[in-house]
Amino acid sequence: MGRKAHSGAGGAAMLYRGTYQGGCFCGAIRYAFLDVFVAGYCHCSICRRMSGAPVIAWVNTPRASFRVL
Repeated sequence: MGRKAHSGAGGAAMLYRGTYQGGCFCGAIRYAFLDVFVAGYCHCSICRRMSGAPVIAWVNTPRASFRVL
């Protein structure tokens, strides 16, 4: 992951600063975003059912920095 930072736009403290990319497993959709201000994971029954995995990870990023490639 990127390096930790403590300032962000709109008053939100940024957890990590950096450029991140991801996408779906088949590769049809790719995305990129800058900076993470909230990150976590969940293993509740709903998230397990929706993902088909024992746990999911997620992040929140400023909307302006998110783009579909």
